[in-house]
Amino acid sequence: PPDIINDDTSGDLSVSEGENATLWCKATGHPEPRIAWRREDGQPILIRRPGKEISRSRLNLLHLKTT
Repeated sequence: PPDIINDDTSGDLSVSEGENATLWCKATGHPEPRIAWRREDGQPILIRRPGKEISRSRLNLLHLKTT
């Protein structure tokens, strides 16, 4: 099973509308863990427009807006 490295993983985050947010998750294991980013309700975060950048262990949300 994967090991999540808590010191290198983001916790709760609050930002204001128009600000940027960066979330990160660091995990190790064999085979190498896959990191999936999901909303609080369990739905996946889809990259459909500019303003979101995703890498294996980091999620950047740019210029956040309320919905």
